[in-house]
Amino acid sequence: MKFFKRELIVIFFLFFCLYSKAQGDLQFNRVINIVNGDNLTVPTGKVWKLESVNFSSTLTYPIGAMNLVLCQNSVNPPNNRLCDYAATYMTIGNVQFRGPSVQWGVVLMSCATPCPNTNPVALSSSPSSLSLQLPIWLEAGKSVSVVAGTGILISVVEFNIVP
Repeated sequence: MKFFKRELIVIFFLFFCLYSKAQGDLQFNRVINIVNGDNLTVPTGKVWKLESVNFSSTLTYPIGAMNLVLCQNSVNPPNNRLCDYAATYMTIGNVQFRGPSVQWGVVLMSCATPCPNTNPVALSSSPSSLSLQLPIWLEAGKSVSVVAGTGILISVVEFNIVP
């Protein structure tokens, strides 16, 4: 009788393992290219696999895209101010990627006259060294955005979650 109980438990366990699923299967849906100015969100019932992130040699920030980081008085020549700006050029999920700061100087004005809150001219910089461990998987509701004019291309594969 004990032997029969063990067999029954093993058969039940095998049946449970073979016919139960913890999550859905993934089915290829489409390829998405995210470029300058795009802000896309993973739709419900889908997941994204970020395959690659490509940068142009220069990231260009349009007027107003960069935020003031530091205003400092110049020593040489004196009585000038130097305004340092930096910007988020890409967001993946909840992680923001910021470019290196760019300096913009104004002659004969000190920091007593504050720098503008955003860059008053279009600015360019080289992309900072970026270390991404690809692929990156994103669940429904997460977003990917690229600042307009920055010269970034993100390649995404979208999958349907099939129950």
